Amino acid sequence: MTDFLNAADAKGMHVILDAHNYGRYGHGTFSDVTNHGNAIGSSAVPVAAFADLWSRMAGQFQGHPSLVGYDLMNEPHDMGGDSIWPSAAHAAVDAIRAADVTHYVFVEGDNWATAVTWLMTNNANLDINDPTGLIVYEAHQYFA
Repeated sequence: MTDFLNAADAKGMHVILDAHNYGRYGHGTFSDVTNHGNAIGSSAVPVAAFADLWSRMAGQFQGHPSLVGYDLMNEPHDMGGDSIWPSAAHAAVDAIRAADVTHYVFVEGDNWATAVTWLMTNNANLDINDPTGLIVYEAHQYFA
C-alpha cells in the first residue's frame, strides 16, 4: 500500500483508502457477494476487529501526502441487524480519529449503500458523531 501511495503521489494523484468486501471477512466465493465471508459484528468478526483494522490503517498512512481519506466499507449489506453497521462504522471512525483528525472518512450505508432505500428502510440510525466534521456519507445509485 505504501508503494501504491508513493506512486500516486509521484503522479500528483489523490487516494481514498477503501475496504471493499461488502461488510464481510473470511472465506467464501467472491462471485457470490451475498455469501463471501463472515459479517462484521458477527462472533467471527467482532466490531472491535473492524475498528482495529482502521486504527492500523490510519496510524500507518495518516501522514501520506496523497491520502484524501478513508472509505470504511464498500456496500455493506445484510449485517445482521439495524444497529450493527452504525455501531461498526462509529467504532471505525473513533479508531481513525485516535490517529488522524485531518482526513475525510467516507461512510456508506447498509443495504449496498443504495440511495433509494437510504432513509426509508435502512440507515435511519446511521448518524456518526465526528468532532472534526469530516464525515462524508456515500450512497450509490445504479441506473438501468
